[in-house]
Amino acid sequence: MGQALSVDRTTGPGGVPSSIIAWDDGTHYRIGPIMVQWGRLTHDHIHVWDETTDMSSSLQDWTQGHGRIVNVQQRILSVNQYHRRIFRPGADQGGYRELRPTSLIEQSGVAMEVLIDRMDQLFRVVEPDTSNLATFGHEIRHLLLLACMEVEAGWGAVLRANGYPGDRWNTSDYVKLLGPLHLAEWGLRLTSYPAIAVLSPFAAWDKGTPTQSLPWYDAYNKVKHDRESNFKQATLEHTINAVAAAMILFFAQFGRCDYEEHSLTSSYSFPRFRAFTIAQEPTFSGGECYVTHPSGGPIVAVNYPF
Repeated sequence: MGQALSVDRTTGPGGVPSSIIAWDDGTHYRIGPIMVQWGRLTHDHIHVWDETTDMSSSLQDWTQGHGRIVNVQQRILSVNQYHRRIFRPGADQGGYRELRPTSLIEQSGVAMEVLIDRMDQLFRVVEPDTSNLATFGHEIRHLLLLACMEVEAGWGAVLRANGYPGDRWNTSDYVKLLGPLHLAEWGLRLTSYPAIAVLSPFAAWDKGTPTQSLPWYDAYNKVKHDRESNFKQATLEHTINAVAAAMILFFAQFGRCDYEEHSLTSSYSFPRFRAFTIAQEPTFSGGECYVTHPSGGPIVAVNYPF
């Protein structure tokens, strides 16, 4: 499969700008719309507007000959390509459904259930109210450690799945996932505790201070290595944010539906993860979507170029 371009068309149906993909499959140039609604594909492949076997001009020149074409950019992926453990619209449709790592989703889902169950038990002792967020203690610390270990496991799994070099990583490596996984754009609420503000644990993550800009993770490091000096860092607030971070990382890898047989409720609450409600989620551009070739063909994993 050759190169692919992400293109905008200035006026699509109804006057709304359209996201277009143009690609070179080795024998043809093809172009067509990627239908995206509320950040999600409305179907699992594109409708080809035009194609040609005359490849004497460049793909970009041929693409721009179709009128009202703007913002031509090189796509990382061509059609029928995807990144392992990096969710995009289209990943739960068409041929990509066959490649979703069901066993890994199950394992990660069980790990999240354990965290949420521990958090629910904690809430029966310490009410998650704004007046209690600075509360600290041994059980709170234990959950903070467990949740951050799950976050580290998720970070490492995504890097490993995409061929990132090495195996002894730290937050200077992990912060490279901020953009690809759109982590800062997620926000969760505690479904049963509306007094707690929206949880956006990755919102301030910064590559210049990759540990300190995650206060909940910084607290985890401190209480892990020196409990006696830093015990007061094991707060309810940091722990709630750590569990929310693990939940967001699950969604960012596998999509916001935990399992296909479970449908979303009108409040975007999840059957297995109903402790959390999504308050905000990423909006993906057409250029980021995984797109299936109209005639099918094999789906190929491509390492994300960190």
